[in-house]
Amino acid sequence: MRIIRQKKDDEIYYMKERIYRQYYRCIIYEKRLSLVRENTTAFGKLKVKLVKARDRLEKMRKRMLTIRLEATNQQIAEVIGTTKGTVDASLSRLKSKWEKMAKNAALN
Repeated sequence: MRIIRQKKDDEIYYMKERIYRQYYRCIIYEKRLSLVRENTTAFGKLKVKLVKARDRLEKMRKRMLTIRLEATNQQIAEVIGTTKGTVDASLSRLKSKWEKMAKNAALN
């Protein structure tokens, strides 16, 4: 499982690194913008770059939130040597038992 997950963990790590770089790029653009006088061509160009950089940073952050951190049912099935359907059914059964136990515990 570690070997299978290593690729995904590396992908997540590199995505975080790219987000950090983009964040610092935005900070640099903001600093440069504060040093340039308004109503100049350089100011306008830097302003456009800053807007694009912030937009890209937000998109990267949203993409990071959608990345699945846990192993998929297919990966679990490959590791234990069963089919994906067996893993799905087992997890579904465990979930229903867990909910039943939680419901009974709340009543006590």
